[in-house]
Amino acid sequence: MKKTILTLMLATIFISKIFAQTDKEDVNIALALLNKNKKEVISQAVPLNESQQKPFWDCYDQYENEYNLLLKKRILLIDKFTQNYNTLNDTLATAVAEGIIKNTGELNDLHYKYFKKFQKIAGGVKAATLYQIELYVQTAIQFDVQRQLPIIGGLSSMQ
Repeated sequence: MKKTILTLMLATIFISKIFAQTDKEDVNIALALLNKNKKEVISQAVPLNESQQKPFWDCYDQYENEYNLLLKKRILLIDKFTQNYNTLNDTLATAVAEGIIKNTGELNDLHYKYFKKFQKIAGGVKAATLYQIELYVQTAIQFDVQRQLPIIGGLSSMQ
């Protein structure tokens, strides 16, 4: 399990580096790698009986597809910010910030929607375990990406 979590952490770091790019192929490869590693961790952390297996993984595939679409939207917003950083104005800064806030809300809504579905399929503990893993990955990616982005106006203007 430790090896799997380490692999997941490395995949998370890798995808956060990809966030700085918009090459569709690179993003799709990174998401595929991340999703493969997440599934491996989840399959070890969320033991399912035979009757839960198919509905759980079918539901997870649906969740993953919706989650990836939201991540791609976020990548586009971050790219818009980085591409226009030197000429950022109030309108664009507001649009990007509001887009990120909306995207975060959509991610939270997605988690809630699918938490309920996973809870019906596998019970509350297993659904909560899955949510914990997903939240870990989402937070790790957001933290690493945020660390790489320059502060608007630079730190000197904040003093």
